[in-house]
Amino acid sequence: HDHTAGGYVGRIAAWCRRVRDLKEQVFMRRLRRLTKARRPFPMWPLSFSDVFQSLVFVVVAVNVLIVAYFAPSIFSEALSNTVDLVSSYKTAYDLHVPSTRISSNLKDLTARNLSQLFDKFPIAQQPRVLLRWVNTTFQPNETGPTWVQLTSFGPQGIALLHHMQELDLIRHTHVVTIDTLHLFPETYDLIAKAKDFFKLGDNGSKLWKVDLQLFEFLTKIEPTRRALNELNVLAWLTGRRRSQAGERSHLPLVEVDQNDNRVKVNPFASWERDQMWQYIRKHNLPYNALHDRGYTSIGDTISTDKSSESDNERAGRWKNVAGKSECGIHLPMNYQSLQDFVTRSKQLRHGYLWDYDARKEAKRLGIKIVTEETFEQDVVRSKENILIDIYAPWCPHCRLMDPEFRKLASSVR
Repeated sequence: HDHTAGGYVGRIAAWCRRVRDLKEQVFMRRLRRLTKARRPFPMWPLSFSDVFQSLVFVVVAVNVLIVAYFAPSIFSEALSNTVDLVSSYKTAYDLHVPSTRISSNLKDLTARNLSQLFDKFPIAQQPRVLLRWVNTTFQPNETGPTWVQLTSFGPQGIALLHHMQELDLIRHTHVVTIDTLHLFPETYDLIAKAKDFFKLGDNGSKLWKVDLQLFEFLTKIEPTRRALNELNVLAWLTGRRRSQAGERSHLPLVEVDQNDNRVKVNPFASWERDQMWQYIRKHNLPYNALHDRGYTSIGDTISTDKSSESDNERAGRWKNVAGKSECGIHLPMNYQSLQDFVTRSKQLRHGYLWDYDARKEAKRLGIKIVTEETFEQDVVRSKENILIDIYAPWCPHCRLMDPEFRKLASSVR
């Protein structure tokens, strides 16, 4: 191309002539329509606009034919998928993972629209705006509040409780936490402090080495879904933030849970880590002492380790499990995996209930219970002859052997 001044002037002049010609063509076409003038047939040579219009007509006609031909199968597949979805929701309800439909208040607005609307507020104001909206939108029913805060009492959970306290909303909701029975002592201390600080009331084995996913389903996912179900929850609050990276990088302020269609609100989604800690210190709120020892994200003792300053905030979670950054509470589950986990968890629950009675009976008979922590002392270093029964509570064969073992233990004691 000629990039000189003369070249630019020449191209501009050519464009002007082209615009003028196009205007003349449009004018003549309109004039012919007004005067019902007709060009003689055949109209040769065809203009560029005539060829273009003909091509557009052909493309549209072909697409119409394609849609007419394939539409029945497309609609049939869509209907089939819808039936499968409804079926899976019904089954999920039967498995105590209910499918609560979105409140009628949200019929005209999608979660995405709401997130975009709330994103327009200053970041510091978003939690308060969202909390007021949730409390107004999800009114209590005959069984009580229909929205809850689910928290592990991390910095976000504590800050959210403080916002709710200042807005006088704690009395309008339930605060739910899941005890996996493997929390840090510091976490239990913090829960006790938080109960006192926010005036909260009480409402209400090493499986991870065998099956981490099943452990998390049994101790986190299933209790969470059961709590939401028993409390008749329509919406729940979380403390997740986009700056925590991983699965949370594109977290919206408002979303619909893909497992049961409940509304999920993330008031601190736009906040940064430093902003969160400034708020904690400004208001002198309680926090987990482990944060002062290099733990940036705290779950239970199985999934939590220290992380360096250069790592992202959740790098210490599931440190030895490649590609894992979430326990599963916030991840979608398909029907088949859900059904599999429920079946296996029922077996485990039955096993541990049996084990509870078996341990009491063993203690009554004078049979010592040896754990992994006491095995070295009670077995390896023992100078006495020892008869050991090693069993798994969820194993039916092990449970069948137990009476015979008791007889044997009684006879040789």
